[in-house]
Amino acid sequence: MTTDCIELAPGFTLELEQLPAPAAAAIHAFLGGARPREDGSAQAIRLTYSAEPPKVRTGSLRVVERQGLEVARDGNHLVYVAPRCGARTGPERVDLWLTELSEVALQELVTLLLPPLLLELAWSRNRIGIHAASLSIRGQGVLCPGPSGCGKSTIFASARREGIDVLSDDLSWIQRTGDDWLIDPFVRGAPFVPTAPPTITSAPLRFLVFPEIVDRDCSEIVSLTPDECLTRLLPQVSLLGSGRERGSRFQQMVALADGIPAFRLLAGRDYASVPLLLVDLAKSADRDRPATAG
Repeated sequence: MTTDCIELAPGFTLELEQLPAPAAAAIHAFLGGARPREDGSAQAIRLTYSAEPPKVRTGSLRVVERQGLEVARDGNHLVYVAPRCGARTGPERVDLWLTELSEVALQELVTLLLPPLLLELAWSRNRIGIHAASLSIRGQGVLCPGPSGCGKSTIFASARREGIDVLSDDLSWIQRTGDDWLIDPFVRGAPFVPTAPPTITSAPLRFLVFPEIVDRDCSEIVSLTPDECLTRLLPQVSLLGSGRERGSRFQQMVALADGIPAFRLLAGRDYASVPLLLVDLAKSADRDRPATAG
């Protein structure tokens, strides 16, 4: 048995407690080079092995989530159940369990459970977790939300080739500071594939860009109204929790859609030109920003 502590992202860790060494090694492999933490502080997720998952109280609210996850409310905890693994989230930490130590179970754990758990934990740190790629162009943060297959990773890879600062491939964290929003870096993609370390700590969020792969020759950026932006944004945000929590998160998303310019990015067969379109968008923000007195 082994006890290990892995840093998933700044401030978020995964502790492997009394897990057989082969299973711990497989988790490390699936996480794609996650850095170990030596001080063992600020654990966010604790993973253990048990033959049976913790029992959920009779009468708990159950809903079926996408990707095969079942979510139940048990008192102050949310309980996630996948076929061979599960998790119980509370106000302070997450207990994660495996009921089978097969490679399939470990893969399910990483691909099904860790992303939604991190989205939930982000709220406890005053961050909003969004299924989105994010970039920093000329100091302007660009958030690219969207479902799997919409082109986020393609944009990310093209931006890296053009030397654009990258913050995240697939899971982005934003936080509100007064009237402004910041994008925090999360350097792993889906599921936690290693990406280039971010060259900056955070970036002010200036644009929401919703990518789409289209069957056309030329790519184009088209403006969205706040209502159109909100419709596209909400499915990419974790809104689990109590009614009050969901209401608070929804209101923050409304404020985000109202306050940040939003666009559709129609990525055609010339997708290599997409980074140039985004750079032009960032330049327009520079032109529109009021000059400061020297």
